[in-house]
Amino acid sequence: MLRKDLQSTQKQIIAANISLTDVEAQKCWPLYEQYTAEKVRVNDDNLSIIKDYAANFGTLTDNQAQTPVSTWAEADQSAYQL
Repeated sequence: MLRKDLQSTQKQIIAANISLTDVEAQKCWPLYEQYTAEKVRVNDDNLSIIKDYAANFGTLTDNQAQTPVSTWAEADQSAYQL
């Protein structure tokens, strides 16, 4: 719920600070919603990696610890591409 509130507030701030014609708004806001959904997915992936790593920290071998690091790097790359 907090995330939804923050996203709504963020969108309101953006909308209040940019001037869009109706045609521009019809193009802009669907792209913004798509971007936000993809950003949430990337952030969720990162959070999942952190939670999994923290839950298993005490028992991870060096090889097992490499997997979350690689996965984190992939998630970061997805965020950069986004």
